[in-house]
Amino acid sequence: AKPGRDDILKGLEGNLCRCTGYDAIMQAADYLKKSLSPEQPLLPKKIRDAGERIGQLADIWQDVTEENRESYSTIDYIKPASVSELTEILDKFPDRDDYALINGGTDILVQANVNRVYHPRLIDIAEIEELKFIRESEGRIEIGATTTLTEIDQSPLIREKLPLLNRAIEIIASSQIRNLATLTGNIGNASPVADTPPVLMVLDATLELTSSGNTRQIKLEEYFLDYKKTALNRGEFISKIIIPIRQGDSLYRNMLKAAKRRAVDISTVNSAISLQIRENNCKDVRIAFGGVAVYTALAKKTMAFIENRVFEPQWFAEAAEIAMQEFTPISDVRGQKDYRSVVIRNHLLHYLTECYELYQQKQGKGGEDRE
Repeated sequence: AKPGRDDILKGLEGNLCRCTGYDAIMQAADYLKKSLSPEQPLLPKKIRDAGERIGQLADIWQDVTEENRESYSTIDYIKPASVSELTEILDKFPDRDDYALINGGTDILVQANVNRVYHPRLIDIAEIEELKFIRESEGRIEIGATTTLTEIDQSPLIREKLPLLNRAIEIIASSQIRNLATLTGNIGNASPVADTPPVLMVLDATLELTSSGNTRQIKLEEYFLDYKKTALNRGEFISKIIIPIRQGDSLYRNMLKAAKRRAVDISTVNSAISLQIRENNCKDVRIAFGGVAVYTALAKKTMAFIENRVFEPQWFAEAAEIAMQEFTPISDVRGQKDYRSVVIRNHLLHYLTECYELYQQKQGKGGEDRE
């Protein structure tokens, strides 16, 4: 099938053009789409042949072990094949600083290349198959730790039950990164500007933490303790994410990301909201912001102000002001603190205004839920 505009844009996501030639690239892609028949290959023969040869390399793959401490002072690279093997390995190390877990590696490699942050041991869990799943159970969705963002995004179950999570994943980095990156990886290192934690918080996500002989669950908002600090104990890892399925009339969910580019960029501020209108009152209000504090957090004061209020525009500005005062952003290369405060206010005003308009349209019309 010929690619649509969205397919072409996704294909370009990981290829930044320094001469602002995106329009020309899009025009070229549109021309090829229109001029080539479905039977005609898009790529030249040399490139197709090279692709076939690269695919054959999997047949001769072999592990090569070579010590090199000139540029990266790592003692071990360990790749467990099962959860039991992983917990056995983690039991050997008394301190969390003795190792770093890799689950896609898209962030930890940036830490090494850009910030020169190195870890003595790298434990790669990406190929533990028993942690790769998406399933529905007892009114909730469970996502295994090694499931990639692409696999989540392409899941019919997620698209049907948790479309807001799809929207969050589609704005993360590029398709190349999403093929490797994982949801637990996006959560695990407690980055305050990670794209998925605000959405997962408003979806009321729970993390399952596993260690040798023990499993416990913790709400996502309790997982973050400080900048890059989490509630993980010695020997623990995130084994799955649990998200309850919520339905009902007038359920509104949305998310926004403020960044310098539409794709392949880190957030300046990101946010998400979930609320339900019952008998013209706001219920089950959850609002989360990232990029405005040392870790992603719920706007608890704002949520308390909105909860149980009659849904009317008279108090929208006051709620936005409370949200703006609830956080104390910092200034950095991605945005000044005053700018971030304004974005907080504007995000909440956007959510409340849009939700109110949709709710008014639904009155007496039996409309569908909006996510």
